[in-house]
Amino acid sequence: MNLDNLNKWLTLISNLGVVIGIVLILAQLNQNEKLMQAQMSQERANLAVQGSIASMHSDYMPQIAAKRRAANSDREWIAELTPIEFQRVMAQYIGQVNSLRNQFYLYKQGFLSEEVWQDSTRQQAARLISRAYAIGEPERFEGGQGFRETLREIASEENLPFPNEDGTWD
Repeated sequence: MNLDNLNKWLTLISNLGVVIGIVLILAQLNQNEKLMQAQMSQERANLAVQGSIASMHSDYMPQIAAKRRAANSDREWIAELTPIEFQRVMAQYIGQVNSLRNQFYLYKQGFLSEEVWQDSTRQQAARLISRAYAIGEPERFEGGQGFRETLREIASEENLPFPNEDGTWD
């Protein structure tokens, strides 16, 4: 009889240990998720600062930016660029679209908060959509998980032209 009671108590204690272990693992996973989100946020901030510093120390970005400020539209700005300036703008634009695609992926996976997506990333998307029309690079908007469709929605909400599948524009 005592052995039976001992077995019951040992089983209960071991089951409680398993439950406590699972709770601790879940708490650790939650903490790791928060840490990962903080790291991604810091990385986004670092990239923005690095871009600003690179532009500040650039020999050519101030002239390109001055042309942008003087232009009445993105199309006018692009038309005013020299071929070399255009290539530099294209390289920057392609990098920004790739960054946006990555942020969209992180957002869809739940690693980028709704607040960050709504506050800054959608604004970045609208700027890039506007520039795509002037630059003429509609194929850059391809991507999985509804990337193109989301950009089309943003373009519609912002009254921006958006490229159709055949390369023509709305």
